Amino acid sequence: MLSYIIFTGAPTLHPLRHLFMLVCLAALSFPTFAAQPSQPLLVSIRPLAFIVQDLAPDLSVSVLIQGAQSPHHFQAKFSDIRRIKDADLLIWVGPGLETMLEEAIDTLRASDSVLELSTLSGLNYPDVHGHAHGVDPHLWLSTVNAAIIAEAISLKLVALFPHQKAEFETRLTAFLNALDVHKTQQLARLKAYEGRYIGAYHDAYGHYLNDYGIEQRGHATLNPEEALSLKQVRHLQRELDGAQCMLAETGERQSAEKLADMLKLPLVEMDLLAVGMELDPAGEHPFLQYMSRLDDAMLRCLAGE
Repeated sequence: MLSYIIFTGAPTLHPLRHLFMLVCLAALSFPTFAAQPSQPLLVSIRPLAFIVQDLAPDLSVSVLIQGAQSPHHFQAKFSDIRRIKDADLLIWVGPGLETMLEEAIDTLRASDSVLELSTLSGLNYPDVHGHAHGVDPHLWLSTVNAAIIAEAISLKLVALFPHQKAEFETRLTAFLNALDVHKTQQLARLKAYEGRYIGAYHDAYGHYLNDYGIEQRGHATLNPEEALSLKQVRHLQRELDGAQCMLAETGERQSAEKLADMLKLPLVEMDLLAVGMELDPAGEHPFLQYMSRLDDAMLRCLAGE
């Protein structure tokens, strides 16, 4: 079986290392009594599936982390470990995002079948402080990075299905052209909001903001699970004085809403993990449909709605 893993970030140690190794080894040795259906593509999060669907719409792709589960805290079940092992092509962001998957992947996959997206040349990173590994792991939110990721995936698809090389290359060119048009259109829409700035509940939007030149003056937390102190709230009140709104990811609304009320800011949800989208949406360019939803949310935020 030809297998690949695509991920970003540098390895980190985790206290559950030995437990993961035991479970993974069990998955490797557990007997299979019936033939398993082919599972050529497995992605960790839904936005990556949309890039794959843009390049290979007829290829089966499934998502590992479902719904609004936090990729930072997702723990693979036995069935997930089997899927990780059996996939011909596994695409994930890396330990900076899906921290708890690192041990399973290190145990189940050979190093020569791993492609780290963070090592690709040309990736664009915003200036951040405090993120794991010193970088914001939400790489796909930048159109520059989305293009580089698509090119890397296309190369792996060609290696996996060489007889479809021409088709993958044609679809990649169409995707890159559409991505450029999309960015140009959003930049034009944003001109009406020049000089405005926003706040964020979870500091996860740096790649998008950097891509479009939008200013974020403050954020509540790098880890949505952490409670804020009164001192932090007062600091945010000063930082976000005059901000148009506070952004929050889908799944963070309950905590973020309380803070937004305290700061007297409108709260706008930005669905970074595409929880509200179907895996196989109708129409062309699923990834650009996803980005359009983010664009609309950002415009609502800048309008103070």
